[in-house]
Formats: sequence, C-alpha cells, structure tokens
Amino acid sequence: MTMTTTAALRPLGQTHLTLANPDEDIRNRKVLDSNGEEIGTVDDLLIDDDEKKVRFIQVASGGFLGLGETKFLLPVDAIVRVERASVRICRTRDRIIGAPRYDPTLLDQDYLDRLYGYYGFAPFWSAGYAYPPFPYAAVDRPFIVGVFEDRDQAEKALNELRRAGFREEQLGVLARGEKVSEGEVALEAAGKDALAGAVLGGAAGAVWGLAVVAGLIPGIGPVLAAGALAAVLTSAATGAAVVGTVGFFIGLGVPESEARQHERDLRAGRILITVRTEGRYDEAAEILQRHAAFTDPRLATPY
Repeated sequence: MTMTTTAALRPLGQTHLTLANPDEDIRNRKVLDSNGEEIGTVDDLLIDDDEKKVRFIQVASGGFLGLGETKFLLPVDAIVRVERASVRICRTRDRIIGAPRYDPTLLDQDYLDRLYGYYGFAPFWSAGYAYPPFPYAAVDRPFIVGVFEDRDQAEKALNELRRAGFREEQLGVLARGEKVSEGEVALEAAGKDALAGAVLGGAAGAVWGLAVVAGLIPGIGPVLAAGALAAVLTSAATGAAVVGTVGFFIGLGVPESEARQHERDLRAGRILITVRTEGRYDEAAEILQRHAAFTDPRLATPY
C-alpha cells in the first residue's frame, strides 16, 4: 500500500511564521557535500502546513544576484551536521546534480515520492517515520572521533591538531595493533614480533609522539591506545567497567549507536583519532576532515 500526504509544503520565507528554535534557521549558510565541497547556499526552508516542521532545505547554486541560479531540494534527513556558517549533507555533489529536477511550481506527490526514493530516505508521511535531529547540533559536542583509512593522513592530522593548540591530554589514538605497527611508525618495542608479544603483556611505548599502551579489547583483539585513550585501555585491562569497544567509547561519553560504528571501524583495521574539543568542535572537525578523516557519526564509514 502506497501512503500519501495531503500536507502542503511552503517556503518559510513566504509565510509569517518563524522557527521556535532560532538555531534551526539555517538560511544563508553554505551547503557542503559529503566530501566537503561547496554546493551552494540554503535559500529557504520548506515546512509542512500540518505539523509546521521543516521537511526540506532549498539550495541555490550558481548565478549572480539571483539570475541564472539552479535550485535543488534536499530532505532534512540528509543533514548530518550544522556548523556556524555551513550545513553538511551526506550526499555528493554529483548525486545532488543528478536528482529529479526541482520546479517550485510542481511540488506534487509524484515528485516527492521520486525525490525521497532517489536519495534513499523514507518520506515524512510514511508509517514509523522518525523526525531527524534537525539541526544536528554537533557544534556543542564535547568529543569528536576522526576515522582514517590511511596511516600517514592520521599522523598528519594529529600533528596539525597539536600545532593548532590542542593539548596532549585532549588527543587520543586507537587502532588494532597490527595496523599501527606497519610502515614507518616507531614503537619503543623493537619490531613487529616484539610488539605482538608486548600487546598481551600491556607494554608501553610511543606512537607519533604520544605515550601508548598495548592491550586487548574483547571481540577486537590486540589494540594500541595512545594519548588520552591510553588510560582508558589500561582501566579495561585491569578489570574496570569498560567491556569491549562499545563500552570503551560509551565510557568516553560517545552515544551507543556511534560506539557500535567505531567498533566496526576498528574491526576493519581503521585508525581512530579522538579529540576532546573544549568548545573548539568546528576547528577540530575541519582539521580532521582536511586529512581525509570521516567524522560523521550518523553514517557508516564509506571506505
């Protein structure tokens, strides 16, 4: 059975309404795709007449003084983070360009069905639909995790975080032992064979200038934790309340859904850098992303 909606959608700018929460008014902010590329700006917000909720963002791209602009419609479900000057979405520029053509005068049921289907989101009128956290208020989050596929990029990101003034106690590194021990990363334990033995014994060393301990996380196996995460891993090894990767991250204040994603990242051999942001979330996120880190906790890591 196909469900339909009778709710009319109207641009907020053409109504007398205002948003109850001013933080949700993201008009005039830049829109960045999943690769961090600028697509355009939030031109308006479309609300439904029934529940008075924002359902779509209208994005204007190109043109000059409004002439020659191309407009796209994106479900709010695509928003993964709202920053002070930008809105980040979970689709690429190419995907957005290829979306069903948007004509504000032809905003009918058929178009909405095709648009939701194209982007892979459930329509807001469907059974069991859950309204997304809009905006995703990452700017106030005290903690960020950057997920890296490339070891060199992870090291460069860590070095830039230091240069930006993030202190050693704010930074942490976590990876499976064999991943970090490859290549040119220097450990005080001599060689990979020595590391393999040291992991089981909880040996200490140094990775990228941070103090490191080696230990075991149930379900993952040998891991190395450096910096601020070293003490957490040590607590786990001595029988503290941290149990497994999910518990490890929950103990740091990471929501369970995100902790489970990071468990999958570790299983896949990725390197995780953590930052306690202390009011500098946006800056930390930009540095991590500049070095190809995936920082979106709502989505599966696209490697």
